[in-house]
Amino acid sequence: MHYLEWSGRTELHRGTTRLDQAPEHLASFTDTSATIGEQVYTLDASTGSFSGDDAAFSAVADKGSLKKAKQVTTTLSGGEYQLLNERKKEWVILHEGNFVAQFTGDDVRNMLIQFGQADEQGQPLETPEVLAEQAALPTITPLEEIYLAWLARTVVEQRLVGTTTILMWSLIALTPFIILVFLM
Repeated sequence: MHYLEWSGRTELHRGTTRLDQAPEHLASFTDTSATIGEQVYTLDASTGSFSGDDAAFSAVADKGSLKKAKQVTTTLSGGEYQLLNERKKEWVILHEGNFVAQFTGDDVRNMLIQFGQADEQGQPLETPEVLAEQAALPTITPLEEIYLAWLARTVVEQRLVGTTTILMWSLIALTPFIILVFLM
């Protein structure tokens, strides 16, 4: 079991987000690119695509848009993976129905993606069933883990932007009514 952690945009490097697996720095992201070691990858958050000289990944949302998606599917070297929204902000990443990772949409800036299962205290689950399930999973390369982490954060950001937009337009539409009520 291990974690990948997003750190929020810093004042020092405005517009750059870091992905770390403590204590190691894995990648730096801007809105349109990712730098992993010396390799630069092109990103498209609206479609979930990630491409470079040595790899290209893309995602398909069940509702056509990452903003409304309850399930996002992507194909990696080990097969098809699904990001599945279980409850409001709780997500899991599955491979052929088997648990790979989980994350929540509570904090986009400092998001954690947990690869592997844990108990309530955060300790790795090492029951025979869990170990057998993990052994059956294909190996995910570090680049694929980084892509899954970026896709997870992108899905959460897109949903947040969609919710914020709806809230903003609702408040704008209600403003004349609220003003009218207070003037009378």
